Amino acid sequence: MKKLKKIARQNIPHNFPVVSTTVAWLLLDRLDASGIVWGIVGTVFAILWVLVLLDIVWSDSVDLLGG
Repeated sequence: MKKLKKIARQNIPHNFPVVSTTVAWLLLDRLDASGIVWGIVGTVFAILWVLVLLDIVWSDSVDLLGG
């Protein structure tokens, strides 16, 4: 598998979906959502977190300021 070239972490840090996960959790708690809704949203965010972590592992950093 060919590695993707990404901007180096020093130049632009990677964003984890912490805020969106927290907002979804608080919204579901506030709306008193059923268990099936919690399960669906939890599965979607679990997949999102796994994809973000895999993107970090499988990508190659490119430094913009250095050679």
